[in-house]
Amino acid sequence: MYKEKLGDWGFSKNISKKIAAKLCRMADERKPKDTIFYLGQKNWSVDEMKRKLERGGKEDPLLELGEM
Repeated sequence: MYKEKLGDWGFSKNISKKIAAKLCRMADERKPKDTIFYLGQKNWSVDEMKRKLERGGKEDPLLELGEM
């Protein structure tokens, strides 16, 4: 019941640092175009993605996994 109400009110889960890192790389490839990502019910700008990555440390999660 409460999950439906949270969805009705527009709440959604935050994205992980791993996904934020991938999306920031995609946005860098698209420069000079402005990029907005639509995930769930929320629109994420590139600035929001970069702030998400900066929270809790500056390490790149994709570098740690060896995906680069």
